[in-house]
Parts: sequence; C-alpha cells; structure tokens
Amino acid sequence: MKKSTRVKIIDFLFDGPVLPFLLVIGFGLFATIAGTGG
Repeated sequence: MKKSTRVKIIDFLFDGPVLPFLLVIGFGLFATIAGTGG
C-alpha cells in the first residue's frame, strides 16, 4: 500500500509543475530547521 501510494505521489509530482515548487519549499524548511537547530 505504501509503495503504490508513493508511486502515485511521485507520478503526480512529476506529472505537473509542482515539483520545483515542492523542492523550493522542502529546501526552505530544511534550511529553517537546520538554522533553528544549529
């Protein structure tokens, strides 16, 4: 079930122009967490 869901999400991400947006958000979150934690 996890695999199929993950594949669905990956297909959805690569299907539309959402991937760069998510990458930017993910990088921002990572930078924020790293900056706050470190």
